[in-house]
Amino acid sequence: MSFATVEFGILGPLEVLVGGEPVHVGGPRAQAALALLLLGPGRAISVERLVDVLWGEDPPSSARGQVAIVVSTLRRSLREAGADPGVIETVAAGYRVPPAVRLDALEAERGIADARAAAAAGRQAEAASALRRALALWRGPTLANLGRTVPGTAVWEELRLAATDECVELELALGRHGELVVELTALVAEHPLRERSRAQLMRALYLNGRRAEALETYQAGRGLLGAELGLEPGPELRRAQRAVLTDEPAFFRSPGGPALLQGSSPHEHAAASCSPDACDAADQDDPGFVPRPAELPAAAAAGFVGRAVELRYIHKLAGEDLPIVAINGPGGVGKSTLAVEAARRLAEGFTDGQLYADLHGATPGLAPLGAAEVLGRFLRSLGSPDVPAAVDEAAARFRSLTAHRRILVLLDNATGVAQVRPLLPAGPRCMVVVTSRRPLTTLDGAAHVHLEAMAEDEALSLLESALGDSRAAADPEAAREIVRLCGGLPLAVRIVGARGAARPSRPLTELRTALVEARTRLDSLEYADLAVRTSFSVGLRDEPDAPLFGLLGALDARTYAPGVAAALLDCDEAEAAAALRRLADARLIDRIAPHRYAMHDLLRLYARELAPSDARAALGRTAHGYLATVLRAKEVMKAGPAALPEDFRVERSSQPLAGGAEAMAWLDAEGDNLLSVIPQLLGSRDGYALGALLCVNLSTPLFVRGRIHELLALHQRFLEAARAGQDHEGQADAHNHLGIANQGLGRAEAGATHFERAASLWKELGRDDREARALSNLSIPYRWLGRLEESMRCVLHAIELFQRLGRRGPEAANWDSLGLTYRELGRLDDCLRALERGLAIRRELENDQEVGISLSHLAETHLRHGDPRGGTRAVRAGPAAGRRRGRQVRRGAVPVGARTGPRTRWASLRRGSTGWPRQGCCVSCG
Repeated sequence: MSFATVEFGILGPLEVLVGGEPVHVGGPRAQAALALLLLGPGRAISVERLVDVLWGEDPPSSARGQVAIVVSTLRRSLREAGADPGVIETVAAGYRVPPAVRLDALEAERGIADARAAAAAGRQAEAASALRRALALWRGPTLANLGRTVPGTAVWEELRLAATDECVELELALGRHGELVVELTALVAEHPLRERSRAQLMRALYLNGRRAEALETYQAGRGLLGAELGLEPGPELRRAQRAVLTDEPAFFRSPGGPALLQGSSPHEHAAASCSPDACDAADQDDPGFVPRPAELPAAAAAGFVGRAVELRYIHKLAGEDLPIVAINGPGGVGKSTLAVEAARRLAEGFTDGQLYADLHGATPGLAPLGAAEVLGRFLRSLGSPDVPAAVDEAAARFRSLTAHRRILVLLDNATGVAQVRPLLPAGPRCMVVVTSRRPLTTLDGAAHVHLEAMAEDEALSLLESALGDSRAAADPEAAREIVRLCGGLPLAVRIVGARGAARPSRPLTELRTALVEARTRLDSLEYADLAVRTSFSVGLRDEPDAPLFGLLGALDARTYAPGVAAALLDCDEAEAAAALRRLADARLIDRIAPHRYAMHDLLRLYARELAPSDARAALGRTAHGYLATVLRAKEVMKAGPAALPEDFRVERSSQPLAGGAEAMAWLDAEGDNLLSVIPQLLGSRDGYALGALLCVNLSTPLFVRGRIHELLALHQRFLEAARAGQDHEGQADAHNHLGIANQGLGRAEAGATHFERAASLWKELGRDDREARALSNLSIPYRWLGRLEESMRCVLHAIELFQRLGRRGPEAANWDSLGLTYRELGRLDDCLRALERGLAIRRELENDQEVGISLSHLAETHLRHGDPRGGTRAVRAGPAAGRRRGRQVRRGAVPVGARTGPRTRWASLRRGSTGWPRQGCCVSCG
């Protein structure tokens, strides 16, 4: 189906155009939700974040459900207008719009980036024109029509101002000052405290011969700054005043101010017209001169890559009063690199300097720094002649020195809030960027950036940058595989890139091969002073839940819930849930849903190395817990009896499952984990028996949930393990379930082959009951394949065995199956006699559901052979279930004379019913 083009606009009132026509997308909440998604294209917005924005601090209890309704409303509005509703994607973390969405803000960003590239290449006129086109995309204040503040709007307003600044600089350099006075006058009126715009207006006025008005503009700005903020003008505005007073030609000649900064941000450009050296030199004669520290570390050697969304968010916060940005994330995810890059881009806007301290909260071999040591360093950097010995007194001195300054403070590798609090400045124009592994959620006023592994495109760019050549572009498949094996972890990608850069002739395929083997992957992720394993180890320093971390690594599960953690630790679920939360706080695991966690692939490999000595017993407890819950799921789904040895005892209790719906929800949540853990059990000597029992008992629930391909793969693995261990009963079980899976996929020939092998093995083992079940199952694909005589012989032999064993229920099912075979052979009298035999047994057993099935077969048989009265008698003779089925046959809902093929017959088993229908299916999965 083709959809109309959809375009979104946020640079002004929220706008949605489908096929060029405006579309109304719902009420205020729907519009606010769409706006939040559009402010971060490509970034998942969690349900919790949407609830917070849409309802604030007091959301209703139904808020999460209402979020789903809001998203549904948006999609419906788009669909009804002819657009693809899939433009709003559901992802694991919440919702998102794709990064390639048609959005005016992204178009503006691209235009500004093109302009900066042109300016860097010396094409000033082209750059100015590109900036004017980009600025024309703003139709007004960002999201002006929402009637509420949506986080993230300020960054686009700041970008507009920055682009305007850059455009004005270019046009001043091009001699267009006569055209700029009106625009700059309006801009200064709109932002009277913005010193940069005022300094530009002074230059334009001076160049237009209006020197007195330029000085009046300075005096007006100085008065406003003093009255509103109690501040004197900053270096840029003071320099503009001196240049006007002294007719300084260097300030006014082309280019008439700062060079356009390639890749600059709104805040990076704020003070560019006055370089630090020039301003410091000019100010040294001023009374009260103090040093201007510039302590930020050097930028990343390989160049900074990615994290555009996070950088925009940090830059937006720089415009607020005393912003504190707390960046958290697991080891190796690039927190420090992001913090340094953001700080360097913002540095020129903090005209009183930048302070930096590595607090060594995550430095191998070094103890975390104390507040006294850091404060002493900061105070000396700010020119304090003495440093108080007491921490409280030193912190107070630091707050005094920063109260009226514009300083950026970068605190890297913090251990926690207690280490950070004394190091916070007091000035409203200061900014703090702090990194830590644990979220600093109790740090008052902090905005949090939760850093995750890189997306594939960002990680590929990082790899290419670290390699320093074109190998990644030349072999994109190997590059993508390297990034995947690194799990998008920037530290791991950098290490691979450094290894490759050291040997430029080394092909990427060789670097990839070194990472393929999971057991040695972490060994390959070490180079020089960089090591993923070392980075991870610091996160476990003094970690009380390190034993659980190791046990999680020992279990081949994809996600973790408190019930599994409780089995691993042999404790109650509340204690296990608390331990999981602590590991998540330490960023050693990630919370992906309520009460469910996951682990990064490389962290999982490291955790496996730390598995404690009792890991084998812990895995056994977990397997028993899984088995108990699978058996409970079978029970409430009515999916057959438990298949257990008579002397076997399940040693853990089940998860509470009240009914079929809860059982299926548990299977959906834990299905992937079971499909990973069972092969792990089958591959170990101690776990094989539990793995085999899980295989056998999980089959019917998986079948009911429609996961037949996975069922097939699971029992193929079971068959291989049983053969390796010479477990003939296990082989017979695996063949039986492989027959069921193949038959469920419509592969009658393959199903028959596996049932034949199962029947043969059970016969060799002298297990009449299991042989009878295999023969019952075998008769069905024979019937579908038209091998009716063979089908009949299988059923007759099965009936004989079940009679010998006194198994009346399976005997009745086989009489029913025999009747259907006779019907296919055209032996109507034999068919009716067989169906009547099965009906009589089922009535004797008082099983109304089974009686209904027999009666429906009788009614259908009568109808097929032109005897509607006989069909009516069969319907009236049975319980409600049978009468209902018979009426369907009589109305033609079940086609008379139609031969349903294997796919049709088995489809009913895959509709999600909690029952286990018997018509046309195998008699036994056990």
